[in-house]
Amino acid sequence: MARAAQTNYYVDSINGSDSNSGTSDSSPWRTLAPVHAHDFLPGDTIHLRRGSTWDSGLVIDDSGTEGSPIIFTSYGSGAKPIIRRPGVTWGRAVHIDADWVVVEGLLVRDAHEA
Repeated sequence: MARAAQTNYYVDSINGSDSNSGTSDSSPWRTLAPVHAHDFLPGDTIHLRRGSTWDSGLVIDDSGTEGSPIIFTSYGSGAKPIIRRPGVTWGRAVHIDADWVVVEGLLVRDAHEA
């Protein structure tokens, strides 16, 4: 069954909960675990809350299409969301194994490889 429209997902490391649906800014996920477990479709947008920090790294393995990429971006006010891997001797803070993905408005740091 094809989905009619794109879906927006929200992640907030401060006020979210992984038991939330993640489909509105009033019920965001907390960690990146649901992001890693979810199968995103072309046109979906994953919004990461400004002021949030995640230490687990981000794995992107779902592909969009040329006219409908999967987008990772920020929302809210404050500092850009941070994705990092502190204290890890080897590993990537962001690993993209997909096509037609846009990553914008995020800060990646403390990464040994990006």
